[in-house]
Parts: sequence; C-alpha cells; structure tokens
Amino acid sequence: MIANQDKYRNDWIGNPRLRGKDKALDAEEGGIDTAVPMSIRELKPRYVIIRTDRVEIGLRAPLRAQVVGFADGANQYGKTQLTNGLWYCD
Repeated sequence: MIANQDKYRNDWIGNPRLRGKDKALDAEEGGIDTAVPMSIRELKPRYVIIRTDRVEIGLRAPLRAQVVGFADGANQYGKTQLTNGLWYCD
C-alpha cells in the first residue's frame, strides 16, 4: 500500500492527523476500497491511514486499538509485536 499510495483516495483531506502525502480511507466516509489487500479488509477496519513509512489500521474496538505495519527499515513501535514489521497498539 505504501508503494502504491498515490492510487488511493483520501477521505480526510485537511485533517491535522495527516502530513505530506499521507492518505486515509474511512469506512464511514467511502468504505474501504477493494484495492486494499483482502487481509486488511477482512479486519473490517474503521480506517486505514497510509503514511510514507507505515500503514495504520484502526480497528472497531471499545478502546482505540490499531495494527501498524511498517515499511522495511522504518522505526517500529507498539504494544505487542505480532510478527516482523507488524505491531498491535492501543
């Protein structure tokens, strides 16, 4: 998704959470595009934010929970590492 960032729409134009080339797909605004990988769509995310070094997947949970997938070489963070480059955050 990071490599193809320009192919995705941006539902959060003007949102202060986005910087530079960041884009957000909002399930409430326009749905999650079928171009988003099936493994992400199956999570039924509230939103997907595509940044230059990571993809943030907002989950439908009582608390603010998300899964973050990092580009190779990016600084990684999170509460629980799920696999190499993929973290759970809340």
